[in-house]
Amino acid sequence: MTARPELRPGRPVRPAGRDQATFRCGQCGAQRTAATETDYTRTVSAHRDAHAVFDRLTPIEREGMGSILRVLLADTGLSTELLALIDHEPGGTASVTSR
Repeated sequence: MTARPELRPGRPVRPAGRDQATFRCGQCGAQRTAATETDYTRTVSAHRDAHAVFDRLTPIEREGMGSILRVLLADTGLSTELLALIDHEPGGTASVTSR
């Protein structure tokens, strides 16, 4: 008989659901939960960055961006190949395009 993981010597015993933090956005009401401080920081930063981008877009740009993201996020292979095409330069090196 093997011991359950939470009962092994030297391993902390933590009740389920206790090691989580929830971020609640004051702008849109979204709630995001993270299990570690690092994940929480990344989650909050990503959400705030998303608001910064979203707020700069017009309604038409928002709709277009949403359509594009739905297609790309549904197919990571397509996303990878599209980025490769964007970065491809005839000489075989990546190019950086500035606006």
